[in-house]
Amino acid sequence: EVPIAPLEEQKRIADKLDSVLAKVEAAQARLDKIPAILKRFRQSVLAAATSGELTKDWREDNEEIRLALSPEILEDQRFTLWCVEEEKKIVRKGKELNNFNWKKRYKTPILQYEDIFDLTSIENVPSDWLKTTLDAATVIVTGKTPSTRDNTLWANDVPFTSPSQIKEDGVITTDGKWVSLEAVKSVPLLPKGATLIVCIGTIGKVGISSCETAFNQQINALIPASCINPKYLYFWCRTLHTWLNQTSSAVVNSAIINKSRLSKAPFAVPPKAEQDLIVLKVESLLQKAGRVDTQYRCAQARLDKLTQSILAKAFKGELLSNSVDSDIEAIENSIEALNA
Repeated sequence: EVPIAPLEEQKRIADKLDSVLAKVEAAQARLDKIPAILKRFRQSVLAAATSGELTKDWREDNEEIRLALSPEILEDQRFTLWCVEEEKKIVRKGKELNNFNWKKRYKTPILQYEDIFDLTSIENVPSDWLKTTLDAATVIVTGKTPSTRDNTLWANDVPFTSPSQIKEDGVITTDGKWVSLEAVKSVPLLPKGATLIVCIGTIGKVGISSCETAFNQQINALIPASCINPKYLYFWCRTLHTWLNQTSSAVVNSAIINKSRLSKAPFAVPPKAEQDLIVLKVESLLQKAGRVDTQYRCAQARLDKLTQSILAKAFKGELLSNSVDSDIEAIENSIEALNA
């Protein structure tokens, strides 16, 4: 059955449809701008944080309590961190810590960073920030995948992270594979708070671990020294996307940045108190962006439903009521608030 309204009413419905659907299209065009605005906002927050701009007023008010981090202290803490991680690895393998010969494997970090194209904020940071490399402030570990032919290496003991589980907001999901305790005897295991960077294929994705995790060979991970706030390190690494891609090497059907190159990535380290404040400020601003993003998704869902609702009402003879205009006005108000 096809309900057919009188011709004059058909014309009124068609005119009304032209009017309301034009408003819907205009609303959609305004709504489509929100994701780009949010992306620019997040990038601006991270840029301000890693250049010192976000804490400029704090530095001026706390000049007397600021204590710059020295390269010597950083080196001592990095060596301590390396020893802790090496001991864990030895214990996981079931070996005894009966001598200290294993400490001879320690390698002095690379201290000279590379940024010949000025792709980071390293040259513009405050004078008392320590300019160094990722290698000097962290222990860098490359992932490894256990043999898929050995079923004893795959169980529900420890999450196993691959690039697909690192989301755009840095969250690392645990909905992928898991490995057994037997597997972590032979593959690297990261502690909570390590930064993971995808270095093969889709280079530059960055996440931060919320628990112990194993990870695959497409990822290099950074375990920060104790004087480095893990989230500050993570936020800095999120600004390295262009540097990572410009520094990568081309291989067959892909791109790669190896551990050696990643070690030379610039890293600017503020005093610890300033790192902590930067993290608080960035988290607060990114949470606001997250709330706007949620509101945007709700508005988009309402707009999607509204188009179908308008067409349904048109063929029920209800389009000429004021309810449709009220629905559109409500969405327009929501979009106005989002833009503000």
